[in-house]
Amino acid sequence: MNKLDRLNRFYKVVDRGELGDSEVIEHFKELNMIIPAPWSSDKYIVYIGKGKPEWAKLRRSLKVDTRIRKPNCDAYSYPDTTTLDKVGKDKLMKTNLREVKRIGKHLEHLTGLPITRNTIMVAGEKNRRFCKSGISGYHIAHYHNTEPARICFRPMFLINPVYPTQQKCRNCNKRHIRYMLTLDRKWFKLSPTPEISRRVTKILALIDCTCHELAHHMTKGHGVEFQKKYILLFSTMLNDIISGKYYIERIN
Repeated sequence: MNKLDRLNRFYKVVDRGELGDSEVIEHFKELNMIIPAPWSSDKYIVYIGKGKPEWAKLRRSLKVDTRIRKPNCDAYSYPDTTTLDKVGKDKLMKTNLREVKRIGKHLEHLTGLPITRNTIMVAGEKNRRFCKSGISGYHIAHYHNTEPARICFRPMFLINPVYPTQQKCRNCNKRHIRYMLTLDRKWFKLSPTPEISRRVTKILALIDCTCHELAHHMTKGHGVEFQKKYILLFSTMLNDIISGKYYIERIN
């Protein structure tokens, strides 16, 4: 008898995708209605009975380790982009570079930063004369406060914006470090309009990172002025995508 057969009629095994986004999953966890399936990172056990679930008893019946997994460890493996050949990676990188340049051009009237051929680029050997120091550590992009000002992106971020680095998690040694939105960082105090889902998609990661770097133009650090400018840029992009203005501009 396998683990699934040993679950009684009060519990149900479902795929992670059936539960919705991360906010829904966290809500069910707070209600104590679900737990991660110990044998698979892509499945959850849902309580469908009445009264309080007996998770401890269920775990004992499944003979699993009851240690709580450290936070932020989704146990997702690094996505398939790591298996792409150089041609595939270069194609993805160029596609997403064009997208961030379009975002920069779309917001040009708000940033005060003219977007020319070399304003936004990939940090690498080919562009070393524009970005001498390169991008170090976990950073995925940076703003050059030079004349003219420039923004450089790490190649891996442009290849896979949702999982922007190949760094391994310090807790579980797996590659699942996801992109974190600027407004989710501890030092960020303001809120965007409209409110958004915290589920990070490729386009949302590209928009957020581009708006973050553009907000550094004519501001200092990550202070209030930076945050106000970021919110203006980020909210404008969200509204223009929702209204279709951003895509209509591209067609025209």
